[in-house]
Amino acid sequence: MWHSETQELLKESGLDWTFVQPTYFMQNLLWHAESIARDSVYHDDLGGPVAWIDARDIADVAAEALTGTGHEGKAYGLTGPEALTGEDIAALLSEATGRTVTCAPLPPGRAKAGMIGNGMHPDVAAAMVELASIAPKGFLAGIETTVSEVLGRPARRFRDFVAENSHAFTG
Repeated sequence: MWHSETQELLKESGLDWTFVQPTYFMQNLLWHAESIARDSVYHDDLGGPVAWIDARDIADVAAEALTGTGHEGKAYGLTGPEALTGEDIAALLSEATGRTVTCAPLPPGRAKAGMIGNGMHPDVAAAMVELASIAPKGFLAGIETTVSEVLGRPARRFRDFVAENSHAFTG
C-alpha cells in the first residue's frame, strides 16, 4: 500500500529482491497493556477482524529470505493463522489474565492522539491510523500460509502471544 512505488522501482532495478509484507504486529497490543491492566478494557482501534502476525515470525522469515536460497523475486505476505476481532482479543486477554476484559471501540482521533502522547512521531501515528482504517473492510483479515511454507512451522498464535505476555496486561 505505502510501499508500492518503492517496490516497483526495485523490481525494475535488475537487483534480486524479496518483499516481506506483514500485517498488523501482535506486539502492537503492548501499546494497550497499561490501560488493559488498569481498566480491564481493550480499546479496539481496528474495528474489524485482523490476522495479527508475531514480529518474531516476521524476523524469522526475513532472516531466511536473506540467508536462504530460492526467495529472489518473491513477495511474502505474512499473517498469523487466524483473524481476530476486538471481542476475540478481549476474550483471550480474559483467559490469560484471569480477569474479565471487555472490548470498547477507540475512535481514530483518540487512537492517534494516544500514540503521539506515548512518543510516536505524528506521521507514523497517522500511518498507523490509516492502516487501521482498512480493518473494518476486511482487508487485514486474510490468512496467508507463508510462515509455514518458508519456515516449515506454523505461525505463532495470538493466544500464545497473550499468554507469554500476560504479566504486561495485569500490571
